[in-house]
Amino acid sequence: MSPQFTTGVTFAWILAATSLAAVFGVAYGTRRREPEHLVFAFLALCIAAHTWAVDVTLGLPSASFVAHIGAGLGVISTVMGVACFLHYALLFGGIKKSPQVPLIYAVAVLVWTFVVWLGPFDGHATGSLRHHPLGVFVYFSSSALSPAGMAFALPVACASILASALLGRAYLAGRKDGLAAWLGGVGFAVALCSDVAVLLGLYSGPWLTPIGFLVLAFGVGCSLLIRHAVLSKELERRTLELERSYAFLRATQAELVRQQQLAAVGELAAIIAHEVRNPLAIITNAVAGLNRPGLKKQDETLLLEILDEEARRLNRLVGDLLRYARPVKVHRQAVDVRNVIRRALHALNDVDHVQVQIDEPPSIQQLSGDPDLLRVVFGNLIENAVQAMTEGGELGLVLREEARGGRAGITVAIHDTGPGMPDDVRKRATDPFFTTKPSGTGLGLAIVARIVDAHGGEMDITSEVGKGTTVAVFLPLESMLDGIEDELGPTSVPMPMVDSL
Repeated sequence: MSPQFTTGVTFAWILAATSLAAVFGVAYGTRRREPEHLVFAFLALCIAAHTWAVDVTLGLPSASFVAHIGAGLGVISTVMGVACFLHYALLFGGIKKSPQVPLIYAVAVLVWTFVVWLGPFDGHATGSLRHHPLGVFVYFSSSALSPAGMAFALPVACASILASALLGRAYLAGRKDGLAAWLGGVGFAVALCSDVAVLLGLYSGPWLTPIGFLVLAFGVGCSLLIRHAVLSKELERRTLELERSYAFLRATQAELVRQQQLAAVGELAAIIAHEVRNPLAIITNAVAGLNRPGLKKQDETLLLEILDEEARRLNRLVGDLLRYARPVKVHRQAVDVRNVIRRALHALNDVDHVQVQIDEPPSIQQLSGDPDLLRVVFGNLIENAVQAMTEGGELGLVLREEARGGRAGITVAIHDTGPGMPDDVRKRATDPFFTTKPSGTGLGLAIVARIVDAHGGEMDITSEVGKGTTVAVFLPLESMLDGIEDELGPTSVPMPMVDSL
């Protein structure tokens, strides 16, 4: 075998191991971040170093500086390669953070330091090169181990056997992607044990550790690639399952929305039927009374007034429902909240039994809002407070400037000394169609809440039975939509608009 051929094959082995180290090192650093990839990259570097060390050591004089460096590098690469192999076996077996891992590398450093210092061989490691008909070459060694070399060789061989056993246990436990790594580990352990036996003088044979290292690298690399393929298929399967689940979820959500819409329509129909049936019954009775012969003029006038009142009630109900379902455009402009509240108070009738107290700062800023809609808000809230104090009381209005969520604004607190609300009523106060009034439609506070929300504000209701109710409305000075409205026009929101509760 020519030296050129031997050098070329050795260089190819070193290049292959170095390439594996680079590929799996990059894979760890840029994509998967799996510790097995990083450990295998270091193992491949140890294989490349070991191959070079063995190649340059054999056939050189024992006093040669290169031979000395090669022997030391061979010991270091073998010890660290076995340590990486054992670390990989622990990781593959599911032991991600084993306290033994730092100990493994610490012992490995101590062993190769001790061995390199004392020397692994009793004399010069001589050998020759043989080649197989297929072109595969092996090393033959005729050297003998020193006591330090024996202290190095035996633990290394045991560690390789232990690592192979860990891989085999993981494979038998269900890690089918570990078959190639297990077989590679067994091949490496056999090769290493064979070389130890040769160095101990038990028999004469070739030096198989370089080939065992390459078998190990091939097995572990195949195992990692198989795992990647398995994980890719599993990811595709899980992705398909997620897509199916997402499609099912969308269908379920659409069905749920449809059911909610039907429930809302049913609730609305029941409310309308209830609200319409009573006036219709009254109108029917009034019409029947008008058809009675000999009806007095006074009774006829009363029945006509009843007809007019119930017709107005029906018309008001229909109008409220239509406004509730119709989008309302919010026309923003500079608004003085104090003027809006005074107009709402002025529009009240029969409030002589209620004392009104207004607490406001000497000067208060204007805010960006729709004055007509804000009049609806404060008009409804003030009328609710007055209606709650049927036997008299005190209506308090407190205006103050404050900030919420990093936004400056104005808070208007409306307090009454009425009977208050239980917790269950207070929690449902803003629900559409919920009312405790005999003639109410249950849309008043729901409309108020949506108008406040359309202005980017907040509404809080606190109440205590026997001590009254306080409704606090926070309105920001500037709307987040002001800049957009200048270009697009008034904000259109699906919001109801009524004049009173």
